[in-house]
Amino acid sequence: MSIGLDWIRTIGNFVEFKLDPDCKLLQNLGSGPVLDPGPIWPDQKTYEEAAGMGCENNYVPVNGPFYRHVDDVAMGSPIAPLMADVCMNYVIDQALAVTPPECQPDLLCRYVDDLFLLFSNQDSLNRFFTNITSIHRNIIFTKELETNNCLHFLDVLIEKTSTGFITSTYRKPMHTGLYSKWSSFAPLRRKRNLVNSLLRRAYDIASSYQLVPTEFMNIKRTLSRNGYPNNFWTVAFSIS
Repeated sequence: MSIGLDWIRTIGNFVEFKLDPDCKLLQNLGSGPVLDPGPIWPDQKTYEEAAGMGCENNYVPVNGPFYRHVDDVAMGSPIAPLMADVCMNYVIDQALAVTPPECQPDLLCRYVDDLFLLFSNQDSLNRFFTNITSIHRNIIFTKELETNNCLHFLDVLIEKTSTGFITSTYRKPMHTGLYSKWSSFAPLRRKRNLVNSLLRRAYDIASSYQLVPTEFMNIKRTLSRNGYPNNFWTVAFSIS
């Protein structure tokens, strides 16, 4: 998420980044279906103040001066995943609220900041995309349309047919097939877990059993190029 600066004020050896008030999303924490603060917080105001302390009091040194994050979350902060989830829920809720029912997606799936949506027509997609990109000036979305009835979402390749959808494992065009080499100085358990995770992912993603053998053979060829012996593959395959 990019942060637009409103002004910068130098205080001694500290430089403070300040954003304009419309960047504040903390007021939406604990309200409605976004997030229930639970019984540990006495009231909404206390909850907002506690969340604000985790977001607005992070200091980082850069070439001498210390910079204070005012309205974003430092990378690696424990609260970052929670805030990302809350902010995305807020953005989606706001976009749906201003989109007419006939233009809303028929299906909406989200994983962190990746969205998979189905629309009945192109106009509805354009309308919703315009709305969701206008919710906050620092949150920018891009879109990718299906090509030849195919569209990928994360590591899943989704193919549209006349009877439904076919799903299989997706790999990016720049995928090199490089994993931990068999000759690498890594625990045998890690190599075994690598094989098992690849097999499990292929099995879980495939929409039909007929797709599984082909994907398993792809994994076997890839691991062979990484030096994995056939007997190791055979044992892992039998366990999976």
